[in-house]
This record gives sequence, structure tokens and C-alpha cells, in this order.
Amino acid sequence: VPIRAWIGRDLNEMVTDTLPNGHLVNDGYCQREEIENIIEANRSGKVDRAHHIWHLLVLEEWLSQHSQDVNELNSSGV
Repeated sequence: VPIRAWIGRDLNEMVTDTLPNGHLVNDGYCQREEIENIIEANRSGKVDRAHHIWHLLVLEEWLSQHSQDVNELNSSGV
């Protein structure tokens, strides 16, 4: 699976726009600065964080579809 290529090309806009401003950050799961550091380290070639970014994208997408359910569970004390 060409995850590195997807992250660098096809999903680049989602990586740079959505991850630092999405549910992961806004709901308090991750800090914006940390996500931006991961993206920048990957982009600069210092380290290959493509798989890490892929996992964050999958979690972000899941949260975008289920965040209301998660919030309801959290507020009910479950």
C-alpha cells in the first residue's frame, strides 16, 4: 500500500488542513502543535511518519462520523 505517496500527494490537503483543525484537536485527544510537528517532520524527510499520519487520518475520519456518539457516551458516564 503506497501510504507515503498518498500522504504526500493525494491526501496532502486533508493532512495539512483537517488534522490540525479536526476532532482530534478540537475534542482534546491530541495537541495541535504535536500533530503539526509530526506532519512537518514527515514532510521534511527527517523521519517517515506516513503510517502514523495514516492512523491519525483514520481516527479523525471515524471521529467525524461518530463524535456525537462518543460525546453522548462520555456525558452519560459510560
